[in-house]
Amino acid sequence: MLQDAGDEVAFGQGDLYLPVYWGAIPRAYLLPRMAFRQGMLSMIELNGGYNAHAESALLAAQNIGVQLSARPETGHRRMVVGEFEKLSHDCHRDVAQRALIAPRNSSRDVDKPMLKFLVFSDIHLVDTGATSHGLDTHSRFSAGIDWVNTHHADADFCVLAGDLADLGFQGATEPYQRLKDQVARLTVPCHITIGNHDNRDTFLAFFGEGLRAETGCIDKVIDAKGHRTILLDSVVEGPEHTHGGALSRAQLEWLAARLGEHPGPVNVILHHHANPLHTMVDRIRLEAPEAFAEVLKTHGDIRQVIAGHVHYTSTAMWHGIPFTTLAGSHYGVTVPLNGAERKIDRLWGPAQMAVVLCDDDQTLVHFENYLDGNPVLS
Repeated sequence: MLQDAGDEVAFGQGDLYLPVYWGAIPRAYLLPRMAFRQGMLSMIELNGGYNAHAESALLAAQNIGVQLSARPETGHRRMVVGEFEKLSHDCHRDVAQRALIAPRNSSRDVDKPMLKFLVFSDIHLVDTGATSHGLDTHSRFSAGIDWVNTHHADADFCVLAGDLADLGFQGATEPYQRLKDQVARLTVPCHITIGNHDNRDTFLAFFGEGLRAETGCIDKVIDAKGHRTILLDSVVEGPEHTHGGALSRAQLEWLAARLGEHPGPVNVILHHHANPLHTMVDRIRLEAPEAFAEVLKTHGDIRQVIAGHVHYTSTAMWHGIPFTTLAGSHYGVTVPLNGAERKIDRLWGPAQMAVVLCDDDQTLVHFENYLDGNPVLS
């Protein structure tokens, strides 16, 4: 006996209401072989969980109509673009979009698409056969790639926020080739900056000098769905390596310019945390954090400043701006919160990514453990 709606779908006895083109139906083969009556109308029904895909579903359906209407005349096989085109010919395209692709059980305005992106940090890849603190970081990151491809193929992009290699700052090179091989498996676009365990020139030797911004660092702007995401390279390079971070004057000026040219919502991602966490990791936080905060305050809609580095999760409101850290893909740590200078324990995990959802009303950060280690109770 089937227990719930999920069972019904699994056994083919329910409707998925998936976005158009999802799944493995060979549409390129089938569509030219299908016959349709003239004047046939089409309709899309979406499950409420697919709000973010309403616009792409409409475009996909229109694309089907265009393909079919472009076929040669063969009697009743002539196909109009569908109800979308019919209504748009009547100057009611907006009505078509709202009425026909509104997700089931949802009042969300489809004219406001949701941006979804993922953040990995603290990957700490090592040479083949090596481990870092007893962890096979390559297999952990590979599991993260698999998780994204399986569960988050709808993401607009993915960000790797530094500490890509474990010993890049000591001259390791193979981890960057291993990283490149893994990134090539991602089914979503990937954008990368570096952390204190990395070497800037070595990274660029593998991923291309074109990733170096005019600041000389691996800084980047990503514009998608009305939101701007800014990546900042907070690595300090010099004869004496420090695990702390910094932003140069050139970077702060560049950041101010990028904020000034975009009035819409902005998220900022860098490796080092700027706000004080009041734990021992503040010894290696971003230098001159107040200068960074002052630049951020020149913009009226900074949604999140997301960092890795510390190997644990935290959220804060600092200078009126939301700051977040994620635990990342490497080991986790116990966090003494009573000010005691006691030993910090390194933990097996979890291996964690951030799943960030942005629309006009909010920016939401989920912390998703793709490797957890906890037993499943039920």
